[in-house]
Amino acid sequence: MWKAAKLKSGAQVSLYGGRPTWSVSDVYAWAQTSGTATAWLEDKAPGGTYRKVADGGILSATSGEYVRACVSDGTETACTTPDT
Repeated sequence: MWKAAKLKSGAQVSLYGGRPTWSVSDVYAWAQTSGTATAWLEDKAPGGTYRKVADGGILSATSGEYVRACVSDGTETACTTPDT
């Protein structure tokens, strides 16, 4: 696991990733959530804003430098933070 974010309700999202042995250079990231909370991945776009790149109906390739996982229970949202 790379990072985790947790809601006050206890729901949590974990950000995972790595480079499969069959991949020369591509690194893959995925999110796993606990309970019934909704999770998705975002990537930092030029200019500093984040945009969804993976959820139930979206899957986009990114540079992958600033990927974060987010979780929401409908009233609260939390996202993983990058190392600084």
